[in-house]
Amino acid sequence: MNIHIVKNDQNLNELARTLFKIEGANAPALEKKAVAELKRTNPQLSATKPLPTGVPLVVPEVEGLKRADEKGDSAGLDEKLLKQLAGALKSADKTLNESITRLKDRDQQMLKDLTANQRALKNAHPEVFEKLATTAKTIKARTKDFDQEAKLNDADLKQLSTDLKQLQQLGGRR
Repeated sequence: MNIHIVKNDQNLNELARTLFKIEGANAPALEKKAVAELKRTNPQLSATKPLPTGVPLVVPEVEGLKRADEKGDSAGLDEKLLKQLAGALKSADKTLNESITRLKDRDQQMLKDLTANQRALKNAHPEVFEKLATTAKTIKARTKDFDQEAKLNDADLKQLSTDLKQLQQLGGRR
């Protein structure tokens, strides 16, 4: 069983003709059989609406039909590709977390330096002191933004990981 990512908006009949070799005098019956199997293995599909580009589908084995050549609009996901996607997700998660940590560390150092400069300038230059106080508030707010961004990134990556696991399960892979 393979996974197919819809490349062009297609209805189920068009998709069946894309995925399977449907030929000969019995073509209408074969197409109907392919559509029925696609619906059975992908119950979320609607027979009347076009399938949007990017939707993953399980491509079933259909008795009496062979798969069409996997060129052009048809793109199957194999185990190797799914593993690469999982690795890319892990790498993206690590990179994002490292970047956020570096930015937070840099801002903390800037805040330390700013605090030291504020003390030195407080009496000598009150107007500069006020500007530094405003800058310190901005840096503190930005640090909170980094924390929020990290939470959003984690949630997005968890959702991508969940989606990838579902693709693997749909394809009969665990």
